Amino acid sequence: MVDLISVMEGISASFCERVQEDPRFSAVFGGTPSESEYVDWFLVDTFYDVLGTPGYCAAGGQRLKESGELTPAHRLISETLFEKATEEQTESGQGHELWALHDIAAVKGWELDQAASWVRQHTPSPGSLSYNDFFKFITTANPIGILGLAFTREYMANELATQAAKNLRERSDIPNIAKATVFLGGHGEADADHVKELYPILDAIEDQADKEVVIMAARVSVESYLAKAVTRHK
Repeated sequence: MVDLISVMEGISASFCERVQEDPRFSAVFGGTPSESEYVDWFLVDTFYDVLGTPGYCAAGGQRLKESGELTPAHRLISETLFEKATEEQTESGQGHELWALHDIAAVKGWELDQAASWVRQHTPSPGSLSYNDFFKFITTANPIGILGLAFTREYMANELATQAAKNLRERSDIPNIAKATVFLGGHGEADADHVKELYPILDAIEDQADKEVVIMAARVSVESYLAKAVTRHK
């Protein structure tokens, strides 16, 4: 029997360590990136990483709901995915990509529409592209895997994002950085509760095949995130 929570905690703790060991990520999370590293790389990829999340979660919840006779765990996961689709949207109805746009606009001295136009002229890194491709795939193949994506990313944000925002405000000379850490700060605060909410849901999964899907998705989430530091398209 797979102890899903123990495996997921191990994957996620290792993820945090690897992020801090990587030179490009350690610069961002340590508060010392160049403006290009923070805006052109980190925030652009961040924008694309979260852009499709509400839609994928809603589609995954609907697919589980329509899949026939649901187990109690499947019903709980379906409800959770619908809730996450709502959580991942701001009051304006947009997703958390709006936070990334806010930070880009703050550094560049732009309005949000200028930041939105600029970011859409950029192609995200292969790591970000592969993450979105996998998110789309798992939504159709087995939406339970979305829990693996969510747990790893939210665990990492809970552990590192709040301090990263603080480090940037205290150490970086990027223009207007004091107003440009909304995404990191917001996720650091919100994801502590999100991670706690996922524990009983993971614990409710009894089917071994479903557990393996969650674990596989978690590993893809980690590797695709770290791959962003290797190279990126222009």
